[in-house]
Amino acid sequence: MSPSYRIVIPDDYQEPLVFGSLAHSALADLHAVGEVQLYSTAPSGRAEFLQRIETADGVINLLNRTSFDEEVFQHVRNLKVISFMGAGVDNIDKSAASRHGVTVCNIPGENSLSVAEFGLGLILAVLRNISVYDRWMRSGRWQRVPGREVSGKTLGLLGAGNVGAHLARLGRGIGMRVIAASHQADRQRLTGLGIEPVERQELFRVADVVSIHLRGTPENENAIGAPELSLMKRTSVLINTARGSVVDQHALYDALKNGHIAGAGLDVFHLDPLPIEENLFRELDNVVLTPHSGFETAEAGDRLRQASVDNLVSFFCGRPKNVI
Repeated sequence: MSPSYRIVIPDDYQEPLVFGSLAHSALADLHAVGEVQLYSTAPSGRAEFLQRIETADGVINLLNRTSFDEEVFQHVRNLKVISFMGAGVDNIDKSAASRHGVTVCNIPGENSLSVAEFGLGLILAVLRNISVYDRWMRSGRWQRVPGREVSGKTLGLLGAGNVGAHLARLGRGIGMRVIAASHQADRQRLTGLGIEPVERQELFRVADVVSIHLRGTPENENAIGAPELSLMKRTSVLINTARGSVVDQHALYDALKNGHIAGAGLDVFHLDPLPIEENLFRELDNVVLTPHSGFETAEAGDRLRQASVDNLVSFFCGRPKNVI
């Protein structure tokens, strides 16, 4: 097949030459189907982003900070396909994409293990005060406070997709009882994973650790707020590696500050990136904060980069896959 398509990677500015770890093999695959334009700097604004992609036939989207809405699809007349480097596609108006005949592909499951391992790390960091100790030691403070063992505790999964399933296995491996409340997972699948199905309210009441695995859909916005947090034990902790929008940030701050729950590990927030002036939690010692980095491992990165290219190549070869 002779090259005939223009492919644009408009937002490769956090990891320059993002395909470099693959020795450019992924880029070579793209060059087989067309001209490739990779931008390694952030667009100055909406206008420059639109200018970058205005003649593109295909786009690989690396970051969820760019909104693909009606305005984009009206402006980018040649666009045929968008390949997202990840599973989440919260930043795209799927109805608008359909109206304009643009195929949208994602990569389900390739970074799930990385996110699950990171979730387990947050659980340990919160329950064993690891981040607090690190801050104290750096400031010259030598002090110990009682932590809590993870083994024997109940891990409650709110949602049990790919990440939740991996975290359930990891949790069980260190002696945790695992329960889950999930609309989409059937009871037989859950029990096959060693997970006890429970109702949503029971999960909040019983779990020592509540780990969120919900999609960032409009229906899930602020799905965890003051009513849900009030059900949790004062010794329990909340872990969020999913989407910041599913948690009422102010309600969570109040629950943490007032001791209604013991702690939290947060990898996602209502803004991404989170400006310091918007960070309600920075003053609290019972919160571990990380910059939406649960997926960020070398292994997952290689899988995601290659798969995002494969989606685009497969589409232009007439064999679309991972279409949402």
